[in-house]
This record gives sequence, structure tokens and C-alpha cells, in this order.
Amino acid sequence: MDDSKPSAFLTSLFVILAVVVLGVIIAAIGIGAYFLRDCPVQPYIPVYLIVFGVFVLLVLIVSLGLLYGTLAKDTYELLLLSMLIISVSVILYLFVVCWFITGSVWIYSVHPPSYDPTNEENYCNKTLLTLILGVLLM
Repeated sequence: MDDSKPSAFLTSLFVILAVVVLGVIIAAIGIGAYFLRDCPVQPYIPVYLIVFGVFVLLVLIVSLGLLYGTLAKDTYELLLLSMLIISVSVILYLFVVCWFITGSVWIYSVHPPSYDPTNEENYCNKTLLTLILGVLLM
């Protein structure tokens, strides 16, 4: 048995997890864009969802680049590519952590808002806020 290849179970688990995470990220971007003007109590909440989704997507793409970078034939090429991808990953991770903290402050400073659209001063769309609280708790 070749120990260098991952088992079928681990591969399946990774694919399922990647599809779920990708679905949540796409939902965050889509719902943030759809409800962009539906949270007057804190207008940055939909923007937070869009930016968070885009940057988490970038982190995933860069991480996949590191995974496929191991296919490089030349050791020097592999080292250079790995250093570049790791540097970009660290910058992206730092931004995502800082953005997460910023978004948490924005969201929890107005929680719970009014879900009644007639109360424009304190209104935020319930679907938008439910998704964002789910993303924060993940």
C-alpha cells in the first residue's frame, strides 16, 4: 500500500468540506450584495459580508496554490513559490482576522436591531443579520 497518497475517505471529506465552505462564502458575498442597502442601523454590515467572503475566497485560492506548488519539479522553484505563497497567505490571514474583529464590533454594537422596515433608524434585514451571525460563529 502506498502511504504517500491520502485515503479515499480523507479526500472525500476534504471535497465535502471545501464545497460547504465555498457555498457559505458565495452565499455571504451574494446576500451582502443583495441586501447592501437594507441595514441603515449599520450600513457597513453588508459590506463586511462581501469583503469577508472575497478575502476568505482569496485565502482558499492561495492555499490551493501552495498545494499545487508542491508539483514543481525544481527544488529552487518550489522553494521560491512556497515562500511567495506563504508570504501572501500570512498577509491575507492577518487581514481576515482584523476584518473579523472589525465586523464583530460593527455587528454586536447594534445587536439586536429592529427587523421592522418601518423603523428605519434601527432597522437591519433579518436574513442578512442571521447569515452574518452564523458566519461569525463558525
